[in-house]
Order: sequence, then structure tokens, then C-alpha cells
Amino acid sequence: MAWINLNDYYNHASVFALRETKSTPDLLRLMDYSIGTDGKETYRWVYRPVTPQEIKDGRSDPNDPITLYHPGILKRMERKGDDFLFVRWRPNPGNPKKAELLDTLDPAPLFYEVIDCPWSSRPRDLAERLDKGWEYDKGNPTQHVLIAFNSDGKTCDCALLDRDYLDYGGGRICLKS
Repeated sequence: MAWINLNDYYNHASVFALRETKSTPDLLRLMDYSIGTDGKETYRWVYRPVTPQEIKDGRSDPNDPITLYHPGILKRMERKGDDFLFVRWRPNPGNPKKAELLDTLDPAPLFYEVIDCPWSSRPRDLAERLDKGWEYDKGNPTQHVLIAFNSDGKTCDCALLDRDYLDYGGGRICLKS
């Protein structure tokens, strides 16, 4: 059995599962996480728009992969129903587009998905709209969903819901009955 040195996997990243038409999703790097010498934790946005060809071919810099992959993580992700993960990885100089991903999930930072509900101007309107549901074809929502309504252009009222209170799938999202 090979031993894994966790210190070799010094990169941390928040990734998003891009589920297009193929069965295996691409894990797109969104933000890199680091701890400075002063102990301060920081996130740096690393995602930039890419074409399907770039996703396929990857980048030549092993320290800047577009996607990450490990079959064990994809299986756990399917069981949990999450589209966002926090992972550890290391560059692969021999094959820059195939960064090596550690088969463990670190505690993830809290993600909040923001869903706009422009048809609601009062909490009662939002409750009615949540009861009826609306189009949602974005995959699985994050564990916490912030639903924005009643915007005046400067501020916006929001309702924070746990994903467990929502039904989603088939292109729609609504409150569980």
C-alpha cells in the first residue's frame, strides 16, 4: 500500500461540478484557498471563462489547471448531492492538465446560492411563489439558499432557506409540501 504525504497536496480549492451532457462532470476550479505566513486565510478567484475545447485540452501550467478529477470524489459527490466541493490537490508537471486530487474532502466553506425571485415584493408574495415554484435548471442548490426579492435597486430583501426544505429537479424548484 502506498503512503500519501498530505503535505504534498498543498493546494486547496473550491470546485464546482459542471454537469453538461456527459455522465462524468468536470470539476471546475473556482477559488483557491491559502493560509499566509501570518495565519490569515484567503480565497482567490481563479475561474475564468473557458471554451469546451480548453476544458478538454487543459492548460500548460501545472499550477493552473482548469479542472480536477478523482473518481472516488465524484462518487461521494453523487451520494451527497452537492455541486460544490472543497478539495486538496497538487500539480502534475508530467501532465499539466491532470492535476492529482487527494481522495478526501476537507471541511468546505459555507456557500450560499443566490436565487433571484423578481416576482415577489412582499414576504407573502415570496411564500406564494415558493409554493408554486419556478424554473430552476442549475443542478443541485447549495446547502444554504438565499432567495432575493423586493429589490429597490439599492437594497434587497432576502430569505435564507436550507436546501432540505426545497424540492428541486426536473427544471423546477419549490418548497417541499
